[in-house]
Amino acid sequence: MAQNNNRGAFMIRIGRYTAALGMIAAGELLVLDHLAVLDSMAIIGAWWPVLLLMFGIELLFMQLIYRDPAQRMRFDFGGFIAAAILTGFVVIAVNGNQLKLTWLPQWFDGIVHQYSDESGVAFDQGTITPGIDHRTRKISLKNSNGRIIVKQGPVNGVEIHSTVYVSGAAAEEAAEIARQSAVEVRDGDHAQIIANGKPYGAAKMHKPRINLTVTLPQGPLPELDISVDNGAVDLQQLSSEQIIVVEVKNGDARGSGVDARLDVTVFNGKIQFAGLERETTLETMNGSIRADQVASSLTADTKNGSITLNDVHADLKAHTANGRIHVTSAEVGGSWDVSSVIGDVVLTWPDGEDVTVNGNSSFGDINTDWALDVRDHEVSGTLGDGTHRIRVNTHGDLSLQKRQP
Repeated sequence: MAQNNNRGAFMIRIGRYTAALGMIAAGELLVLDHLAVLDSMAIIGAWWPVLLLMFGIELLFMQLIYRDPAQRMRFDFGGFIAAAILTGFVVIAVNGNQLKLTWLPQWFDGIVHQYSDESGVAFDQGTITPGIDHRTRKISLKNSNGRIIVKQGPVNGVEIHSTVYVSGAAAEEAAEIARQSAVEVRDGDHAQIIANGKPYGAAKMHKPRINLTVTLPQGPLPELDISVDNGAVDLQQLSSEQIIVVEVKNGDARGSGVDARLDVTVFNGKIQFAGLERETTLETMNGSIRADQVASSLTADTKNGSITLNDVHADLKAHTANGRIHVTSAEVGGSWDVSSVIGDVVLTWPDGEDVTVNGNSSFGDINTDWALDVRDHEVSGTLGDGTHRIRVNTHGDLSLQKRQP
């Protein structure tokens, strides 16, 4: 857009058209989301770089039109920022419940602090046995920097083994830092196990790493709430009637042989589990998801990453905004609801399953080994009695394959 200044020259403001088109596109996406046509947050999260492309095109276009040296170009910061704030406010107001902003403190903490890793000097802190007994109804485990392994074993009470790693410090200083780093235990009805690393270095910007191995006795377990800011969580052979909740802000979550309701949330990192016996939710903002031998219902959701699932024997919901989905199973034991905004989808199951299939691929190809009706980027049909429903949506290629015996 061009404006006259007091000297007769023209001031061309760049960015107004991009901002206006961006607001129009965001409004259209929100309307379609309201009509349940698509997931506006997934589209915005995957396609926001298009704004950069639009701005570049606008800049080139303006340079071709306005070639007079007297015509000066200037980026319209005010208009662009106002449009961004207004659009962001509307998106948050409409989809605020989908936005997980708990990662912001960790992101800031990661900028101002330096975390020790396992390459630092290791100090074995031994094993402690706190007074947590059968009266405890919930255990919370928290670690700002390090790994938490939770397992069951032949122990009489809860046992906690810790190892401290200190990087970038002289031997004597590292030993003192490890001595002042400890595991704090608060027992009671709601017990808490907290890894407290002693900050060190200039302005106390360094944090030691503390790896915890928590061994729980065999038998009924209390509810478990496990939280790691920077590190990993590993669940090994756990059986419980209570729910296990895991949250990792930066790092991976993994496990095997978990016979309990499981709710795993990761902001930046991958999720990998095997041998899931009960209802499970696996969610990550940035990272891949893999699950093998799933006996009960599963929800797998990632905003940026692939999803790989093997042998799912119950209801399945799998969604990624940007990534490939591959599901293969020896049976279809429940309904499958699978979607990828940007990425190919491959579903594989054996002959003899009773399923009703409905799928579409907006911009990709559809290939199937089954006797299904394929037309106009859609696939549908019934196999056997059609007991279980398979619904799949993608903007990439869709492949429905027959699993070989």
